[in-house]
Amino acid sequence: MKRYRASRWLVPCVPALLCLLVVPCLPRWAFAKSGRVMFKDSFTGPTLDKTKWGVGTWQLGRTQLGQEPTFHTEQGVTFARLPLSTYAPPAPGVLLLGTELFSKTSFALPTNPSQGLQVEARVRLWSETAGLVASFFTWGAKTSPEGLVRTDEIDFEHLTDYPTGTMLLTSFNDWDETHPTYNDGIHHADELVIQDGLQRDTWHTLQIRWWSDHTEWYINGQLVRSSTEAHPNDPMTVRCSLWAPASDWPEAYAATLQPTSSAADNVTYFYDIDYVRVTRISR
Repeated sequence: MKRYRASRWLVPCVPALLCLLVVPCLPRWAFAKSGRVMFKDSFTGPTLDKTKWGVGTWQLGRTQLGQEPTFHTEQGVTFARLPLSTYAPPAPGVLLLGTELFSKTSFALPTNPSQGLQVEARVRLWSETAGLVASFFTWGAKTSPEGLVRTDEIDFEHLTDYPTGTMLLTSFNDWDETHPTYNDGIHHADELVIQDGLQRDTWHTLQIRWWSDHTEWYINGQLVRSSTEAHPNDPMTVRCSLWAPASDWPEAYAATLQPTSSAADNVTYFYDIDYVRVTRISR
C-alpha cells in the first residue's frame, strides 16, 4: 500500500521539558494495563521474517523504496538496520534509495471501548544528515464503492532538519490525498514536541496507545501528546521507514542531501529497530 506525503506547515511549540498541550508527563503505565501480545518481532535475523513483514517498493518523495534491512548485534542487542543511500540504481542521480517495512497483519481497534492497542518500538537513528525522515507509524487504507481511497495513520517522525529531541506526532482520519486539508482537526492533526534529553542517535522507546476515543504518544515512557483530533478508526498495519522528502515538504527537505549518479560516491544513512510489538491493553 502506498503512503503519500505532501507539504504542510508544522505547528510550533514553546520549547520546554516536554512540549504538551493536553496532559502532563505521567508514568509509563498510568492509563493502561497490558494484555495479550498480538504481534512481536525482536529482529534476531539473519534475514527479515517475510511471514511478518513486507518491504515497500514504491516511490515516496524523492526516495525509491526497496532496500532491505541488515541485521546486527551490539552489546547483546540484535536489531534490524534500515538504510537510505544516495545512490539508487533504478534512477542514478535522480532518486535516493530508502527502506520501508510494513506488517503483513492489520490491527483493528477492539470492539470493547475499554480496550485499545499499544504499538511499540525501540529505535535509534544511527547516522544522519539534514533532510531525512525516520518514521515509526501505523497506516491503513480503504476504498469506497466510488473508488475513492481514504487513509488512516498515526505517526512518530524524526525530522533531521530539526534539532535532536524534536519529534513530529501526527494523526490522519479518512485522509483524501487528492483534497488535502492539513490541520483541520478532522482529517489531519499534528504537533511538534520537544523532549529534553532525547537523543535520536541513542536507543529510545516509542509507544502509540490507540483507544476508541483518542490517541496517546509516549517517548521513553513519558506521555508527550494526547489527542482526539483526526482520530483514526480503521484497521492499520505497523510500519518503519527511512526516506527523504522532496521540496514539496519544505520543513523536512534539505537541498544539501542529493542523489549521486556514481556508486563510488554513495553515502548510506541508517535507522535501527530493536523490536516492534503490538499489545492489547485495557483501562
